[in-house]
Amino acid sequence: MTAIVRDITARKEADKAKTLLAAIVRSSHDAIIGKTLEGTITSWNQGAERLYGYTAEEMVGQSISRLVPPGCEDEAPTLLARLRRGERVEHYETIRRRKDSRLVHVSVTISPIRDARGKLIGASTVARDISERKRAEMQFHELLESAPDAMVIVDDRGEMVMVNGQTEALFGYAREELVGRPVEQLVPERIRGGHARHRTGYQREPKLRPMGAGLELHGRRKDGTEFPIEISLSPVETENGKIVTAAIRDITERRRTEEELVLAKESALSASRAKSEFLANMSHEIRTPMTAILGYADILAGSDLSAEEHAAYLGTIRLNGAHLLSVINDILALSKIEAGKMTMESITCSPARLVGEVLALMHDRARDKGLAFEVVYEGLIPERIETDPTRVRQILLNLLGNAVKFTESGGVRLTMRMAGERLAFAVADTGIGMTAEEQVCLFHPFAQTDASTTRRFGGTGLGLTITKRLVEMLGGTIHVESAPRRGSTFTVTIDPGPLNGVPMLVAPSDMQPIPAAAAAAPVRLDCRVLLAEDLQDNQRLLAFHLRKAGAEVVTAENGEVACARVREAEAAGRPFALVLMDMQMPVLDGYQATAALRRWGYRGTIVALTAHAMEGDRERCLRAGCDDYLSKPMSGEELLTTVSRHVGRQGEPAATCTKQPLVSALGRDPELRELLAEFVTALPARVAALATAAGDLGRMAALAHQLKGAAGCHGFPAITEAAGRLEAMAKSGGGPEETQSCLRELADLCGRASAMPPPPA
Repeated sequence: MTAIVRDITARKEADKAKTLLAAIVRSSHDAIIGKTLEGTITSWNQGAERLYGYTAEEMVGQSISRLVPPGCEDEAPTLLARLRRGERVEHYETIRRRKDSRLVHVSVTISPIRDARGKLIGASTVARDISERKRAEMQFHELLESAPDAMVIVDDRGEMVMVNGQTEALFGYAREELVGRPVEQLVPERIRGGHARHRTGYQREPKLRPMGAGLELHGRRKDGTEFPIEISLSPVETENGKIVTAAIRDITERRRTEEELVLAKESALSASRAKSEFLANMSHEIRTPMTAILGYADILAGSDLSAEEHAAYLGTIRLNGAHLLSVINDILALSKIEAGKMTMESITCSPARLVGEVLALMHDRARDKGLAFEVVYEGLIPERIETDPTRVRQILLNLLGNAVKFTESGGVRLTMRMAGERLAFAVADTGIGMTAEEQVCLFHPFAQTDASTTRRFGGTGLGLTITKRLVEMLGGTIHVESAPRRGSTFTVTIDPGPLNGVPMLVAPSDMQPIPAAAAAAPVRLDCRVLLAEDLQDNQRLLAFHLRKAGAEVVTAENGEVACARVREAEAAGRPFALVLMDMQMPVLDGYQATAALRRWGYRGTIVALTAHAMEGDRERCLRAGCDDYLSKPMSGEELLTTVSRHVGRQGEPAATCTKQPLVSALGRDPELRELLAEFVTALPARVAALATAAGDLGRMAALAHQLKGAAGCHGFPAITEAAGRLEAMAKSGGGPEETQSCLRELADLCGRASAMPPPPA
């Protein structure tokens, strides 16, 4: 008997190992699948059954592609190529399809299977379900993307591992340009080294840092621009190490708002200071002349004075009253400009004549202070321009008045020249001058260079503000050059209108001061006037001027009494030639009284008297039914001239005042007589053209506008005013009777126009 004994200990050990390995594979929670290189499944454990829903009987012998969803078909060739190269695929994340068609996220590790000779014969796949983790990551990504701030996650090496869309938008980088890069890429280059040190120190002792705490920070965009930011930091421990989540907020707008608030606060404080200074200044400017007026009035009322003292004290009262009125006019002018109610006219006029008129007004003031006064033309000057001569005159008078006021010695020079397409006026003085700081607030309302200037020289601080606004409304600019104790030069430019075909002159001859017009003959009235005025002082004053001129005056203390007086006079056959109607009275005011008289059928002339001098007040009076408008305070001459004009137009016996020639204010200038005579000769044709255009209000308005401007340039302000009223009536679509009334008034004035005063009797 032959016996063969073989030691199978090693085999038993190997079998035991295989049995143990098989048990481990079967009981593993991971899906462990064996497959051939062609993808045929050779083994399928219980973990695979739980993960994919298929039993081993259903899947062994089947292709692994049964688990691959659409879109992932290219994975198998790629992974097989890696296996053939001897690689082991670890933690490859992909998607697989279960038996119930649900998709699951899996992390796959693939190892090669070789035979005893080392030949690659298959692969072993271990898959783990990571769906929950993926859902958590998805929620985290959605949370990150929905955050209002830029979110950046940085690892312990300082590299960005995740950013959201707000980060891309804020910094201008694409996501792939940031992930894996140092976070210092998002800070300015000049502070990157310091930022890295701060980051390293923070990572050694990380702690929660709320938004806005910590350093003053700036971010840097891809284009290199920098902007202020705030950052909150949140450290988090993960299985892969420590990370820090940073929320980054752009605070550019907030900083801008904060700066604007600071500026607004400073501006408000400055405005408050200016207002306080202005009120103090106004108190001084109003109280000072009022003190003189009241004081000298008391002296005149209670003392025996010589004729010279009496005249001197009256002159002081008049001078202070005029100053007080100028203060009020400045405030009203600025109010009209600020409210957008100031309007500009466009009238053909001579710029040299405007300068001559201003020179005539300012020459004596400069001479009284011992100052030289010079007017200079530089280059060619247009013979005529189209602008608002009243506003140009106001601008020049304001600048020249300041120059004289602030100059103690030396002189003042007014220069006119063309500056490109603009007409320029430069007013230079040798006065106190200004610092650069003082020039900054020069054109601000209610401000002078400082309070001491106001105390020393007086004034409201409104003149240059008004001047600047008027210059801008005339299409021009104003600027100043000045130095302390070296004087100032204010240069104004205005739009001269179209200059095509306009002759250009060298040193025009009409620049000389305009001689004062001959004193007008005293106005005489022979008519009855109703004066409706509630204030006794005003009533006595106005009645005094009217009675002195020869008028019979009946008074009424309110609108209701005025209506009764008019009806009584009409019933008695002694109608009033004119009603002077104060618009602010008790019981029945002037607007209501005028409207009531017009409804009753009264067709006599009513002239409004009002202390309201704002833009639109005249129109309101005319809409109420008044024929004309006088603003308080008015001189006796203004009152009598207005009354005589209307009384003469109505045919009342006022022959003395209405038949006198209407002499041009320029009639004393022999060089202008021929030009004035041509204008006067053409007036009847102009009036006839206006009468012919009565059916065409648009043409009538245009003709009246032309006459208004021409009359102003030729020294006939009364014709200018009447033509202006006719223009306004035509533009507003006035009725035939109102239009004819304005036309008759204009015709009467034009018929009396004269180029020069009559010879002495």
